[in-house]
Amino acid sequence: MELRGIRYVEPECFQTVSLADTDYANCKETRRSVGCSFITIGGCLIDWWMAKYQTVSVSSCEAEYKEVAKCAKGVMFIHNILREINHLVLPGLIGEDNQGAIFLAENKQVNERTKHIDTQYHFVREFVSNKEGKIFKIESKLNTADIGTINVEVGLFHCHAFELDNGMTQLREKLV
Repeated sequence: MELRGIRYVEPECFQTVSLADTDYANCKETRRSVGCSFITIGGCLIDWWMAKYQTVSVSSCEAEYKEVAKCAKGVMFIHNILREINHLVLPGLIGEDNQGAIFLAENKQVNERTKHIDTQYHFVREFVSNKEGKIFKIESKLNTADIGTINVEVGLFHCHAFELDNGMTQLREKLV
């Protein structure tokens, strides 16, 4: 059995890079979605979670948007700490694989398909418009947060585990 752990090194940069993902209506009994997010600073994993939502989402876009909002709250908390020690680098980046959730975060348009999404999640728009954070598109197969929401094939699981072990270096290199 291979031992795994979290390794911390002095970060080259104090910019937060995060990934968020949701498996829409995952629970067969309640049809609630399961979300997962990872937050890193300079390649060091500092926060992660996986949880089933308390409410049912009516679309995959809404479920993904809820996870982006939850991730943005975590990033804002980390930004407040970094601001206190004068090491904040903006914007914080959040990777998301749902184009609709990215659109909702970046645009203030509301129509009959999105007006049901509670205002508690729309603060993410301020997060983006205040230049505190930026949401970027990531391909589903490259989204490491998948390992917290769905059963991935063994090879892909090992790739994602390698990315976590190495501070998401491949992702950070693509963003630079």
